[in-house]
Amino acid sequence: MNRIMEELACNCVLAPQEVAASTLTASQFVDMAGLEEVSFLIATGSLGDGKTLAVELHTSADSSGSTSEKVGEATFTAAAGAIDGLAQVSYKVRPGSGRYVGVKFQHTAAAAVECAVLALGRTGYRPAAQGWSLVV
Repeated sequence: MNRIMEELACNCVLAPQEVAASTLTASQFVDMAGLEEVSFLIATGSLGDGKTLAVELHTSADSSGSTSEKVGEATFTAAAGAIDGLAQVSYKVRPGSGRYVGVKFQHTAAAAVECAVLALGRTGYRPAAQGWSLVV
């Protein structure tokens, strides 16, 4: 059995910040070396009833994302009364695609909204550290 810390590599790829409406915003790109899959969690403040969050998944040959190519996209619609949103976009490594992966997103809220992006990479099993340890 694997402990969760042995399976996930967690990174904040876009620190919490206000993002203006209809502005395409990019996260940092994650190096897929050693990862089988990565999930991006895009957290937003309240968008407003019926407003949307469009998310694009990009791969790139370099860590800056300057050579990125879109490999997938989805649009999420805010439900009535939702005070915040959390969209999840996953990517499994594919041969021939870029080594780095990131997301670009934009929302249609009436004003700027606080947003953040986390990347959770599945690394597979790693043995526990040697010696005395406590895992709670």
